[in-house]
Amino acid sequence: MSKHEDFEETLLIGQERAVRVVWPVLDKPRQFRDKKGKESGKLRYEASFLLPDDHPDLKAHRQTLAKLIKQKWGAVTINPEGRDPGVYAMVDGRQTRLKFASMDGNELVAEGMAKGKDRSFAAGHTVLKTATEYPVPVFDARQRDKAGVPLRVSEPDAIKSLIYGGSYVAAEIKYRTYDPVGTNPPGITIYLQKICFVEDGDRIASEGGGDTFKAVQGAVVDTDPTGGAELDDEIPF
Repeated sequence: MSKHEDFEETLLIGQERAVRVVWPVLDKPRQFRDKKGKESGKLRYEASFLLPDDHPDLKAHRQTLAKLIKQKWGAVTINPEGRDPGVYAMVDGRQTRLKFASMDGNELVAEGMAKGKDRSFAAGHTVLKTATEYPVPVFDARQRDKAGVPLRVSEPDAIKSLIYGGSYVAAEIKYRTYDPVGTNPPGITIYLQKICFVEDGDRIASEGGGDTFKAVQGAVVDTDPTGGAELDDEIPF
């Protein structure tokens, strides 16, 4: 398998049961901002999604990660003895901890408490971090054409008003593996393809300042993001 051969998988989330979105940046792209408000890096559109532990899309998310891990790296080691917990794979002859654009919401809550921030809304959830450099098509399920297809919303102000932190949505997302870049380890990122407003929810305020996950491509998480998922006949190779 070529080191530079990457794999991808598209997944629809929120169709059967809408998911809550947090920290959306969909009206116009922004750069990463540190705690002092200094901007750097590429301009990106972003949105994170909360999947409760009982959400029907959580199994598909975990199976997608498991599938891509097997395709890209083959055998992996979960929480090897004497090292930080996580998922490790052999990369260039070295055991390397992989990064993922998802994490346990309980870890996010704990990090927030340490920083004096209330992220209790993430408890009991898996958080998916998505981004893209390209404008994201935004739709409103409350407004449909004659064929019943949700209408697209194009004006930046309308998008910002429609999709806010705490609202419920459906989305099309694409998972993609990637190789190490400089000092950044390899892993799986998630790109946002489309998003559709479904219904209102209690607002979650934007934290401002630094990006919650620090890196758009993903975070080095302390738990197995696949949840020990095993591939079955539902996902053919």
